[in-house]
Amino acid sequence: MKLDSDLSIKNVELLYSTFEGEYEKGDNISLDASGVDRIDTTAFQVIAALKTKLESENLQLTITEASDEFINSAKLLGLAGALDLASNPN
Repeated sequence: MKLDSDLSIKNVELLYSTFEGEYEKGDNISLDASGVDRIDTTAFQVIAALKTKLESENLQLTITEASDEFINSAKLLGLAGALDLASNPN
């Protein structure tokens, strides 16, 4: 699933709805965050909640690619490890 370039609070309701639809399929979810130019704490909260929800059902959330903005913002918020971005060299 390719994430939008702007993942700010004004778009978080759509992000949540999209994630709910993907979650209902009952499969692992892969996110392509390579095009993310802007992301805020609210969007990271939704992503982290999805990861937790999937893991409670033995499913996985994988971020296959991530933009520098996505990685740097995750690091600033202390979420790089939780989202398995810690090994990324960026």
